[in-house]
Amino acid sequence: MFINIRLNTTCNLSCDHCYNNFFWDKKSSPNIADKIIYFFEKNKIMPNHIYIHGGEPLLPSMYIDLSKIIFFFKNYNTYIEIISNLTIPIDDKILSLLKKC
Repeated sequence: MFINIRLNTTCNLSCDHCYNNFFWDKKSSPNIADKIIYFFEKNKIMPNHIYIHGGEPLLPSMYIDLSKIIFFFKNYNTYIEIISNLTIPIDDKILSLLKKC
């Protein structure tokens, strides 16, 4: 099973061609990772492949939610891909997290 997870709708850019311009807001849903994890645990389903996208999932404000999701799905050997505009500087903390994907 393949799943797309929109982690947030917040982005550091505002590209004319981006489909997210229709969903643009400045706030992320609080505890979005907990809600996503709860959904999969409650329904007892587990994808074998997920795309994490947004907005921009690598924004510093999304680090905790992103790391929760990555660690949760890696426990089930889920293949994880992250869609990013790659304009966020990748520090050692983010790099370490991305290596787990």
